[in-house]
Amino acid sequence: MAIFIRGSDVNLKTNEELLEAIYMHNTTTGADIFDALMEVLKKYKLPLDKFVCLATDGSPTMNDITKGVVKLKEMCKQHGNNNFEHFLYILHKQVLCIKVLNIRHVL
Repeated sequence: MAIFIRGSDVNLKTNEELLEAIYMHNTTTGADIFDALMEVLKKYKLPLDKFVCLATDGSPTMNDITKGVVKLKEMCKQHGNNNFEHFLYILHKQVLCIKVLNIRHVL
């Protein structure tokens, strides 16, 4: 699983980087993906009250309301972030990876 992060600095300059690529061993249930994402957020000390949105590819494991990564929206609300949004189907994995990893020759 590839986790990208995008943010703005004090001058509103936008930056986007590959935060981490995670190998999902044996299973990719919504709960497993959610747990892996939360581990990365803890590792980099990223506070949930600063998140603005989550964009996913629309797969059921990513978008399950009770177990999937969309559960992050509810957790953000619990941390006082009521403006968190979720966007479906706007990502094309190849575009993200090619842009950041510079692997056009592989594809």
